[in-house]
Amino acid sequence: MLSMLAECIMMYSADHEGKLPGATWRKDIAPYLGAGRSADGFALNRAVADKHMSKLNGQTVLLFESAPGVEIGGVGDLSTESRFSRGYIYTNLDGSVQSSLYPKTFNWSGSYSL
Repeated sequence: MLSMLAECIMMYSADHEGKLPGATWRKDIAPYLGAGRSADGFALNRAVADKHMSKLNGQTVLLFESAPGVEIGGVGDLSTESRFSRGYIYTNLDGSVQSSLYPKTFNWSGSYSL
């Protein structure tokens, strides 16, 4: 499901000249997601919201497993316990789906590392 959500965000971005959705991302990607599908349980990284893809590092968190009710946020908005056995799952801007037991080490800022 997470990779499908990321793909929907990439389609949205392509249709909006490279700009990522913002706080209303769930509503924004609904036409790409299709009926009966939901983004519940995942949130958009606030550091990438409304930003242009070309200005961000591909290894930046795009979507992550979130606490209930969180639609946009950051490391403080992770679920208290992962729902998945291999750790917290997230996807980066490059589309890769990852899992880790240590989510605070993810690239949350969107900046390039030197």
